[in-house]
Amino acid sequence: MVNLTKAEGTDAGEYAITGSYDNGNYDITFTDGTYTVTQRAITVTVDSKTSVYGNEIATLTGKVTSGSVLAGDGTIYALSTDATSTSNVGNYDITGTCKNDNYQVTFVNTADAYAITQRPVAVVIDDKTSVYGENLVSLTMRYAEGSLQLVGGQTLTQVVTLTKAQGTDAGTYAIAGSYTDGNYDITFTNGTYTITKRDITVTVTDVETDNTVTFEALTQKFRWTVSQGNIVDGDDLNVEVYLVIGGTEITADNFRATFCGGTHTLTARFDNDNYNISLQNGTLSVTLPRVTVVDVQTQYVYSGSAIVPFHWETNISGYLESATEYSFKATYYAADDVNRENPLQIVNAGDYVMVVSIVHTSAYQFADEAQTEFDIHVAKKDISDSISFVGIEDVLIITNEVFVSATADGYDVAIDVTLKRGETEVESVGVAGDYTATAVVNDVNYTGSKQRSFTAIADAYAKLNDFVQKVDKLDGTFTQAQAQLIVELRGIAQGFTQDELLQIENTPTFKTAYEEYKQAWTQFVQQATEKVELAEKTYDGLLTVVATVTAMLLAAGVVIKKWLSC
Repeated sequence: MVNLTKAEGTDAGEYAITGSYDNGNYDITFTDGTYTVTQRAITVTVDSKTSVYGNEIATLTGKVTSGSVLAGDGTIYALSTDATSTSNVGNYDITGTCKNDNYQVTFVNTADAYAITQRPVAVVIDDKTSVYGENLVSLTMRYAEGSLQLVGGQTLTQVVTLTKAQGTDAGTYAIAGSYTDGNYDITFTNGTYTITKRDITVTVTDVETDNTVTFEALTQKFRWTVSQGNIVDGDDLNVEVYLVIGGTEITADNFRATFCGGTHTLTARFDNDNYNISLQNGTLSVTLPRVTVVDVQTQYVYSGSAIVPFHWETNISGYLESATEYSFKATYYAADDVNRENPLQIVNAGDYVMVVSIVHTSAYQFADEAQTEFDIHVAKKDISDSISFVGIEDVLIITNEVFVSATADGYDVAIDVTLKRGETEVESVGVAGDYTATAVVNDVNYTGSKQRSFTAIADAYAKLNDFVQKVDKLDGTFTQAQAQLIVELRGIAQGFTQDELLQIENTPTFKTAYEEYKQAWTQFVQQATEKVELAEKTYDGLLTVVATVTAMLLAAGVVIKKWLSC
């Protein structure tokens, strides 16, 4: 019986196979065989790996994707790469090595399987500032909080270049960062570079002048200096000094209309944005013009309107073209207001004081000899020509008591009237006679007087009426009653004055009545004469007739001689 025996061993390889027999009947020769244990074939797929430039290389791993590893054999392969923590950014191969000869390992996905990525770095660029005209300061930067840093001892200044935007004028410029090292991904928080304006102080030089200067001559005197700080070489501040009066800039066009004495502001404007200019204004001191008050009218007559004795253009001498109605003023007071406490407007007649003053005391002054107070007199207006008498005529016919008054046409004034008959002052016209009426205006603002003479006569028509009524009673008889009536008519006829006759003598009524009266009177006189003669001749024998005639004459209120003389 033949026995075959394999050499000891299970690892991959070749093992002899020998034969043996235990039957002595045979002489068996053997050609030895071999027993081959082949390598176990597996496939390992290598995992792709990555790491950041500068960081530790990641652990290399793979997995058996074909075949299997017998239990107990452990790890039968090793992985490696040429990449290191400081290898440049890029892809590197992963190399696989079998560590167990019993296996035939095929490695896949090894080419460029390891990637070194850029190292992210965050950089903050520092803000910087400098003053215009000074050297620019160095640009600096720093790592942002929590940022990865450069590796291998590199510094930011070795890798990063900082650049300020072009420009040296005052303003704000961006500061940007750049780099060329591809192993880094650097992000920047840009900074700003601020060039601040250069601080200087400009002081305008004070100027003094008189008030006759021209605009051109005045502006040639304007100067300025840098009183603090300095100007960068080659710079021009473009300073323009100009004059301000009353808030108005003075130019050649408005100079004469605005220029005045006093202290005014000299200021300036600039045109250079690289400077922060503090301005110290100057002053222009102009000799104050000396003015006088002239041509003041002091005598006026009341007109009913406000009287204004002062007007600056007429009554001020020596003012500049820039003067206005607000440069000077006049204030008026009653003459008895000695303390000048109650200024007023001049309207009523009376005595006043005008005080002229300078309102713009910073622009004008009075000459030493200037008179500033004036006595103003407003006379009452004479309205004599407007006075008219009321109730009288040149010949006044009195019908009842007449009170004489007067008015002034167009004026509401009180007028006092004095009435005289002859040289005697009377209250009214009550009796005939020659009168004089004097009217005198009694008013605070008006004066005037007028005198008028007139003659007052009795009302002839009233006498005429009485005369006519009595004439109508004549009956042609020679009785005591008729005698008395005729005597009364005689009294009335002889009592008519020349003025009364002028009233009535041309009226038919008077003419008729007077003719009847004359006839009656003639007859009466004749009869009376006859009776008297008869009485004288036959006195002793005709007592009755004498008594009758005497009674008639006595009743008529006359004596025989008067009758005989008519």
